[in-house]
Amino acid sequence: TAVIYTNKEEKSNLQNAIVRKRGIFYDVIETNGSVHIEKPKQLESGQLRTQVLISWYDKSDKYVIMAVAYDEDVSTITYLNQELIQLNVNGYRLFLGYGIGEYDEMHMFDKNGNCLEQIKE
Repeated sequence: TAVIYTNKEEKSNLQNAIVRKRGIFYDVIETNGSVHIEKPKQLESGQLRTQVLISWYDKSDKYVIMAVAYDEDVSTITYLNQELIQLNVNGYRLFLGYGIGEYDEMHMFDKNGNCLEQIKE
């Protein structure tokens, strides 16, 4: 199971961990990187629509992908043909997915299904 979290000291960093249930407890198997998140704002031309972190774990092709969407136009994000789960946490629009596969490009779409570039035009 993949979990995302922030810690008390560094609330502006979004981190991920892989945990495995053991009885009534969970063991942390691996933690992988973090992505700096900013408060949502109105984007201007030339700014990044999302911050993205793709982590591999277990020394294999298993991955976790996290994205924070800053652009309101971003409705859906896919990675390796998988639609990421959208979470709204404390005003942030977070997207999460996990699976097995080699590195690929993430794709963003607006509500009409139009593909969006990472840099806002």
